[in-house]
Amino acid sequence: MGRRVLEKVQPICVVCRQPMRKDEMVQVDKLFDHFTHFHCYGLNKLDIKEVGKFGEIVKANKKYKKLYLIQ
Repeated sequence: MGRRVLEKVQPICVVCRQPMRKDEMVQVDKLFDHFTHFHCYGLNKLDIKEVGKFGEIVKANKKYKKLYLIQ
């Protein structure tokens, strides 16, 4: 059996379907770890896991760093 290779992907906002850019403000929900642009959807404060610039959030989290491209 060969090694499984994961390719990094460019995530999109689950609301507007536009790609995330490194300097855009985003929020991550607690339930599904979905990224949304901060201005696209107003989550309740209880549902927000993290808020900040997309590039900074991805670089600070190993899980996201393995999965997502930062452009």
